[in-house]
Amino acid sequence: MTTPEVSQTDANLWAAYGVKLKNQILESSGLGQDQRFYIAPLSSTGIAAGKNIDEAIKNMGVYNVGDALLDLDSPVFLPSRQSYSQRCQLYAGQVYLNSDGNQGAAVRYKNAQDALTSATNNFITAKTNALAAWKSDTTNSLTTDPFWTWVGTNAPAYTQAQLAMNGASADCATAAAAIQGQNAAQVGAMQNAINQAVGGNPVAGYNMTCSPASANQVQVAQAGTAGASYLQPAYLVDSSYSANVDNWISTYAQNKNNPITLNFSASQASSQTWEELGFSSSSVSVTGSYCFFFSATFTENNTTVTKNITAEQAGSDLQITLTATGLGTYKVNPGKWNPGTLWGMPVVTTADPSLSKPAAYVTQAILAYGVGLTISTNSTTAGQIQNYLQQASQTGGSASIFGYNIGLGASIDVSNTSTTGFDQVTSASSGSQVSIPPSDNAYPTLLAVIGEALPVPAPIPTSS
Repeated sequence: MTTPEVSQTDANLWAAYGVKLKNQILESSGLGQDQRFYIAPLSSTGIAAGKNIDEAIKNMGVYNVGDALLDLDSPVFLPSRQSYSQRCQLYAGQVYLNSDGNQGAAVRYKNAQDALTSATNNFITAKTNALAAWKSDTTNSLTTDPFWTWVGTNAPAYTQAQLAMNGASADCATAAAAIQGQNAAQVGAMQNAINQAVGGNPVAGYNMTCSPASANQVQVAQAGTAGASYLQPAYLVDSSYSANVDNWISTYAQNKNNPITLNFSASQASSQTWEELGFSSSSVSVTGSYCFFFSATFTENNTTVTKNITAEQAGSDLQITLTATGLGTYKVNPGKWNPGTLWGMPVVTTADPSLSKPAAYVTQAILAYGVGLTISTNSTTAGQIQNYLQQASQTGGSASIFGYNIGLGASIDVSNTSTTGFDQVTSASSGSQVSIPPSDNAYPTLLAVIGEALPVPAPIPTSS
C-alpha cells in the first residue's frame, strides 16, 4: 500500500531495486525472520572514512547510520526520524519491577520513574535547542569551541537539564535497588550507562566526538580539520571499513571502467514483492519525494513549482542501471552503553506509548563508492527530463532521478553526499538515455541498511 503521493509503479520500482541489491549483497543467505532490508536514497550520506578523513567526521557518519530507529512498515531509510539511543533512555526509565508487596518501595519507584521520564524529555529538548544554537554560532564564526565547552557559558538550560536528568536517574536507580526484585540492579546499571552515552562529558566507549563535513570538504574529497565537534552516543563499524574505503579510492580509476552493475526495469518491477525484503505488502508504506522516479523543483513565472514523472509515465521500456566501483556490507553496533537485555522487559502501565510501537535497529550497512546511474526510456520521457533539468539549472533549482540528487551541493550534516551538478548529467545521442556519472569524492554512499526488529515490552506478570 502506498500514499497518494507515490504511485504504485514507483513503489514497485523501488521494491525491484531493493530485491536486486539484497540478492547481490546477501546472495543465498537471505534475511532472518526478524530482519528487514531498508533502502536509502541514492545520494544518501555514507560513512566517511580513510586516511584523508578526520575521525570526528567518520564518527558522525557511523552515528547517523547506527542511531536510526526504523519503522517496521516503512522500507525507507531516513536517519533523522527517530533515535535508538533516545528510545533506550525512555525505556530504561520505565521498566516495571515487581515490589513483592512492598507498597512503599513501589510508590517511591513509580515517583522516581515519573521524575526521570520528565527529566529525560526535558534534557532531549534542551540538547536539541542547544545544538541548534551552537551550530548557528559555529556557522556564523562566533565560536570555534566544541559543543561540550560552549554549553558551559552559553546554554544554562542544557546544563540544568543534564544535572536534573542525572539526579533523577540516580534517584530512580536508588528506588529500584530498594525493591530488590528481579532486574532491579540491572536496570539501575543500564540507566547509568545510557546517561554517560548521552551526557556532555567525554567517556571512552560510551560516547564519541562527532563533526559534520561541509559541502566544500565533500567537493574536494577530504575533510581537513574537523570543526564544530560535539558528543554523541558511541557506535562502532567493522574495523576493516576504513582500509576498504582507502582501497576503493585508490582503485577508482581502474574500476570505473569495469564497475559492479545492477540492472532492473519497470517491466520486472510488478513481479517483485516487499515480502522479499522482510515487509508485508499489505501494510508497507512508501513515502517521500525522492520515491518519485523523477522530480524537479524550479522557478516558473516567479513561482516555485515541482514537476514529477512517474515510472508509469516513463513506460514499460524504462530500464535503470546502477554502477559502483566499490561495494560492501559492514556491521554497525552501539558502544559499551548498549542495554542489550533491556528489550522485552515489561514497562509500567503509564509508560510512553512509543515504547510499545514495534521498531527495528540497524545491524548492518550496505555502502558503495563511485556510484553512477543511467536511465534508459523512451525519447519523449527523456526529452521531458532534460527540459525540466534545464529549467532547474537556469533558475537555481534542484532535481532527483530515482533518488539521486542533482544541484543540491553536499553535506554530511544534511544526509546528502551528491556533488553532481546539472552540467554533469549527460544524454545519449539517441535521446533516450540520461546518465549521472560516478563521483570520486572520497565519500561513500549508503545504499541500504539491514534492520532487526526489537522485542516489544512483555506483559506485566500477574501474581499467582
